[in-house]
Amino acid sequence: MRIIVSNKLEILARSLAAALDEPLSSPFAGETIVIQSTGMQKWLSLELARHHGICSNYDFPFPNAFIDDVFKAFIAGYQPDLSYNVDVLAWKIMEVIPSLLREDDFQPVGNYLGKNYDQLKLFGLARQIAAVFDQYLIFRPEMILSWEEGIIGSPLERWQALLWRKISQDQGAMHKARLRRLFSRMAEDRPPNRDALPERIAIFGISYLPPYHLDIFHRLSKHIPVSIYYLNPSGEFWADIKSGREINLTLQKYQGGADEVDEDLLHLESGNRLLASLGSVGRDFFRQVCALSTEYEELFDEPEPTSLLTMIQADIYQLADRGREEKKRTEIAVDDESIQIHSCHSPLREVENLHNILLRLIAKDGALQSRNVLVMTPDIEAYASCIEAVFESRLPKIPYSIADRRSFAGNAVAGGFFALLDLIMGRFTAGEVLSLLENEAIAQKFDITASAAELIRRWVAGANIKWGINEKHREEFGLPQFSQNTWLSGINSMLAGLALDGRRRELFDDILPYGEIEGDKTEILGNFLNFWSALLSAKDLLAGRKTLEAWSAILKKVLADFFPDTGNYADQLYKLNEIFNRITREGQVAKMETAVDLKVIKSYLATSSSARVLSSRYLSGGVTFCAMLPMRSIPFDVICLLGMDNEAYPRRDNKPGFDLMEARKLSGDRSLRGEDQYLFLEAILSARKNLIISYVGQNMQDNSALLPSPLVSDLLDYMDGDLSVTTAKAPPPG
Repeated sequence: MRIIVSNKLEILARSLAAALDEPLSSPFAGETIVIQSTGMQKWLSLELARHHGICSNYDFPFPNAFIDDVFKAFIAGYQPDLSYNVDVLAWKIMEVIPSLLREDDFQPVGNYLGKNYDQLKLFGLARQIAAVFDQYLIFRPEMILSWEEGIIGSPLERWQALLWRKISQDQGAMHKARLRRLFSRMAEDRPPNRDALPERIAIFGISYLPPYHLDIFHRLSKHIPVSIYYLNPSGEFWADIKSGREINLTLQKYQGGADEVDEDLLHLESGNRLLASLGSVGRDFFRQVCALSTEYEELFDEPEPTSLLTMIQADIYQLADRGREEKKRTEIAVDDESIQIHSCHSPLREVENLHNILLRLIAKDGALQSRNVLVMTPDIEAYASCIEAVFESRLPKIPYSIADRRSFAGNAVAGGFFALLDLIMGRFTAGEVLSLLENEAIAQKFDITASAAELIRRWVAGANIKWGINEKHREEFGLPQFSQNTWLSGINSMLAGLALDGRRRELFDDILPYGEIEGDKTEILGNFLNFWSALLSAKDLLAGRKTLEAWSAILKKVLADFFPDTGNYADQLYKLNEIFNRITREGQVAKMETAVDLKVIKSYLATSSSARVLSSRYLSGGVTFCAMLPMRSIPFDVICLLGMDNEAYPRRDNKPGFDLMEARKLSGDRSLRGEDQYLFLEAILSARKNLIISYVGQNMQDNSALLPSPLVSDLLDYMDGDLSVTTAKAPPPG
């Protein structure tokens, strides 16, 4: 194993390109480069093409996908399957829990669910347990294996161990924990199937790997060359530095006379405050990398402190903390705009402000191009509409693309389908029903134009339709049976108006005819009645509990009844039908026989991993907008962070109380908050000319101040302590 270390990704890419100049044994053999995101794949492909003139015959697997190939090479007969996929585990757990509720060890689960538990509550618990078990397989594999051998460490583990043994008996023993043990033994005893492995691999730009993955790659390096191109923020040894919070906790523990104090925490070096407070995830990974007996190559490039941004990058590189060392505060030029932090009133104002800033930067720096600008935000969906509104309408236009969106974002079919499910489960209010006709796909299916939809809206109001299909439907919501203001009453009134003179306002068989529909308008009413009939059929189809296989077939039928399969909608239908097919496959793998209701299916569709198919319009020639993860650590001239609000970033580790990893944390454990902190640090280090940060800092109603993300506050505190402006004159406003 070789580890090539640098503080700049461009240098690592250049080193990788040089290493790939050495040819493989066959001109037809492909190169394998393990990466962490699609954005990294696109950037690295462009870099390799720039160095070599072309980038072809490369495979860019993610770590989990490549490790499956490694297992195939060493473990005879191994084939990846869905048995321990998180969604499959959720269905399996939901199936198994009711059969275990009478067990004494399972009493905590029974107390939580109660006697007459709701099925949706059971499914929600099953999903949480599945997510925790998935983490155990990676971060506590030995605990999982000990459960299977009947060894339970503490009483808190009993119900989980009981549940896991039941699951593993049904699903088989080929889960990640056992596969790792088998691989470790076979990697020592026998050579792999060479046809199943590449000649060499490179692991590029991955900021963090769990110990599970790092151990597998290290053992693999005994059989094929493995090179890790590791981005390290500092040229100094920083594995022992501590944040101020860690130092205070350690001192309190030590002064309190604790019997056991972690000896590692007694090295109370803070180094650089930003690196110490934001770099815990990177620090843990740095320790793991340093513990490997391997060959190192250092390719550091010390930043030249010519601006506020590069001064901070240099401080981090040198582990310098001038304020602590009582050195003179560093003066920065008044026109230094390398770091800007903007407080705005709304997300829309943030994007408008960003557009102004980019125009000014491009005008100021003739070499700056829009493709060298990256904009990241914690919630790309919340900002997507604002981005489109501003960047499409403002002049001069700046080319842009929004990457990393869910495949259903802006998808007329998916949006209409989920709205249809909401309607079926609701009160059938006039507004909800009519809003479906605003969906372009549904309107096209039933041949209802925008003008016809407006006419229908007027008819519905004129017929006094409010909510409820009929009197029996209203009774489902605990109200007396009466038909006034229901859809049945209103539609009967419209139909009576076609046959009778509605202008006379006379009752016929207790129906007041609505006389505004006549002539060619009857065709519009006919199309609407076809739509209404389809709604009633869908409600009947979606009622009651059904098996997962039955749900898959029903959802496909409802989809076909309401959406056209031609033109632009064909691909959208295909994606949804693939998810419905996956429901069937997951149910079969989980041996799920329990019938579930629509609420459970809707919850699954809203949150399942199969629905998180992302677009990949990265580096398409203009400003790239994306979420925080896909383009992490990739260098850009200008990096902008939108939506850095107090509640939005970093994410909180809202782990369930039964998560055994929380009781005893280990180095290398996953932390959402720690990952977000390190990602923010990488954004600071990856900006080459400008770092632009904005957040909603004023309430739109009363103009009261709102706090930024704590990470932004840390950066502000650092700059306030160590840096000062040469004059009191402020830079021009954004």
